[in-house]
Amino acid sequence: VQLPIVPPAHSTMKPTRTPSASPIRKPSASPSASPTLSLAKLTDTLPCADDTKYRNNGAGCDELSARQCDSWNKFGKLMKNHCAKKCRFCDVERCLDDNTFYFDGVQSLQNTCRQMSPTQCGIKDKLGRRVKEFCRGLCKVCEKMAASSSSNAAVQLPIVPPIHSTMKPTRTPSASPIRKPSASPSASPTLSLAKLTDTLPCADDTKYRN
Repeated sequence: VQLPIVPPAHSTMKPTRTPSASPIRKPSASPSASPTLSLAKLTDTLPCADDTKYRNNGAGCDELSARQCDSWNKFGKLMKNHCAKKCRFCDVERCLDDNTFYFDGVQSLQNTCRQMSPTQCGIKDKLGRRVKEFCRGLCKVCEKMAASSSSNAAVQLPIVPPIHSTMKPTRTPSASPIRKPSASPSASPTLSLAKLTDTLPCADDTKYRN
């Protein structure tokens, strides 16, 4: 199946007989606050590791042979993309389009990553290969991986261990309590359980499902 070639967008402006006095777009006064990472630097930010959840015919990366790196599973996922360490696929190539990929296996210019649209990244061809697994540059696979890693790192907060007392228990009780009772009652005494219950609504939760 040959995919249609999308014609380039044409300008609606008519050409002038004389060149413009000044460019249409002015250069920015200062560089971007967050410049786009080069592919080489972007690759360095990605982990060179095997995905423990990846399976191909029921086998994980540790069980699969390196000779199978160019194979894909029933979901169209290319092994070397997900078993990067096993397949030694950790350089900049993992972020680029595969020049040997042709949609449906039909060797035609129309079936290369260059001629495909980002809207086709999620589809599979007749051979069961998912487009984004081979057209990694077109589908910005590495950029999305980096963004996902950054968001996960921000969400995962460090676990603070519980604070333990450094005081050793004594064999006999203390002669007097450590804390002295207050001279006057609290301005806002704590509600008793009975009174606290009276403040709670006695109603059914409409979102509860069993």
